[in-house]
Amino acid sequence: MLSYDAPHDSITSSKYKDRLPKWKIALTKAGNLSGWHHLSEKYFSYLAKVDSQFPFFKYMMENCGSNIEQRETHITLDFAKYPVGIDAPCTVSGIIRRDESELIQRIVEATLSKVNRTPLYVAKYPVGIDERVQHLGSLADVGANDVRVIGIHGTGGLGKPTIAKAVFNKFADDFEVSSFLANVRETSQQYCGLVQLQETLLFDMLGDQILKVGNTHRGINIIRDRLCDKQVLLILDDVDRLDQLEALAGEHAWFGPASRVIITTRNKHLLTTYGVDATYEVEGFNYDKALELLSWNAFKGNKPAEGHQELSQRVVEYADGNPLALVVLGSFLCGRSIHEWTSAVKEIERKPHKQVYGILKISFDALQDNEKTIFLDIACFFVEKGRVKMHNLIQEVGWEIVRQESPQVGKRSRLWLTEDVFPVFLENMVRERMQLKALSWYCPLYLSSDAFKKMKRLRLLILHNVILLTTIEYLPTELRVIDWPGYQFPTLPLNPGPKQLVILNMPNSHIQQLGEGFKNFENLKVVNFSYSKFLTEIPELSTAPKLESLYLGGCTNLVQIHDSVGSLNRLGILDLHFCGKLKIFLSSLHFECLGTLCLRGCFSIERFPKINIEMKLLDKLSVRKSEQIKHNRIY
Repeated sequence: MLSYDAPHDSITSSKYKDRLPKWKIALTKAGNLSGWHHLSEKYFSYLAKVDSQFPFFKYMMENCGSNIEQRETHITLDFAKYPVGIDAPCTVSGIIRRDESELIQRIVEATLSKVNRTPLYVAKYPVGIDERVQHLGSLADVGANDVRVIGIHGTGGLGKPTIAKAVFNKFADDFEVSSFLANVRETSQQYCGLVQLQETLLFDMLGDQILKVGNTHRGINIIRDRLCDKQVLLILDDVDRLDQLEALAGEHAWFGPASRVIITTRNKHLLTTYGVDATYEVEGFNYDKALELLSWNAFKGNKPAEGHQELSQRVVEYADGNPLALVVLGSFLCGRSIHEWTSAVKEIERKPHKQVYGILKISFDALQDNEKTIFLDIACFFVEKGRVKMHNLIQEVGWEIVRQESPQVGKRSRLWLTEDVFPVFLENMVRERMQLKALSWYCPLYLSSDAFKKMKRLRLLILHNVILLTTIEYLPTELRVIDWPGYQFPTLPLNPGPKQLVILNMPNSHIQQLGEGFKNFENLKVVNFSYSKFLTEIPELSTAPKLESLYLGGCTNLVQIHDSVGSLNRLGILDLHFCGKLKIFLSSLHFECLGTLCLRGCFSIERFPKINIEMKLLDKLSVRKSEQIKHNRIY
């Protein structure tokens, strides 16, 4: 007979007092398993249910019984009727049947380990957490007998660790053992970091403080051997490399049936490479949730204080649904006056908050060198007019990275603000590797062309509403993009020319002819001279085999297009609308990839070209106001 009577001196310390009711309930459930025959099937379904929650308490004994007497102040478990010398098998999750006192001690220890599990801290203001946890729960399908791996991915600051901790708190008690490994990326960078993580995992799962794995290879074997028959909940937070996953959760078979592994990462491709069973992309909050989270942190309520509505709206729009930014900025602005709010909002709109910047820059630091270059190019030059979308905060991180290259604007790698471009050109401070974007919306920006001679490594040249004071005589040979609407000169210095050019976008230009230099562009994909009213002909383009789009619409003085254009088999768009003087078009077409052919308003073309190949992708053909073509056979 073992009795847990009041006052329970050994377990009613302040540490356990709050958990004692749960402890009593757990033992009561265990005690309610009255005796059964180990070959009887009537209890199997009930055993499966109980074993999932109390796997340490499953008996198969002949002629066993129990007598539970529960009072308000104590629980008594009577094992007196259990035959000590019984030979029937006993399965207690690997424990063989021993003296009742020892067995009960093991039950008590296992029960206390569950009752005493301290929940993880989730968030001070858990706005929007419940919906996300519910969605993760449906993906995890806790209780199903398969082993399942779920990946949570998204950019920094969206709350991936917060969601993972909330999921762990909700479901940990449904598993035999569990472990939450936080900051995997950071810990793995330390000396023997992966070994530390393996030992933490094993301690959480097995409670063995003495176990030392020595190295990752031995740790892998121990994890696999010791956990392969246990129902495991394992959460790996902030993973950024495949070797981390291989050391901590290499395969599904490492864990027992009904186990769940949840991985949080910024790298979606990593999840694909590893082979997760399902993914959940964390997105930013909508406006209402974002305003609520900001309000709790800034005003300690669920809505902005009176007089702060407009400023709060500006902060929410700036954060663009990013929970981290909302929490950091809300806490930063808490308790400040309207005047201080106004000043602070202007400052954060100009430059990202230091803490937000630090978190988001982690993703940038993880990129390869060429990926960093592409990211900064996109952030500084291409997020506009719907061409490329990027979160406002992510773009500002890109800007800040370039700003920190040097306090002197002329020594930075990229210029994208007009107010920075003008003084650099004026004082001739350009650098060899500088990339340039100058957009002047309200009045023309006047620049000297001499600076281009020093920009020998220029790859991106984007100039809108810019007027050069002198004729341009040189273009850097490494240019990939020329985006220059309204170019003012009749010729373009393309000899020897930028042989790596990919995009040539010069609509509304004053160009009259492209000249001999317009050749040998093996990488050229897009050419746009739309509404260049002085352009008279398009030269041979056989040396541009990768050309995909040719825009010449509105070139009202265009008379001739070289016949080589008809043999560009990658060409997908040929736009010649309202080229009213175009007579010599093409003798034949060999366009395998052509999807759009626009000849609307080309009323001088006398004959439609001969089609020498089946154009299966052609889905748009426009010949309106092209009477000569309409009256000729198209074949």
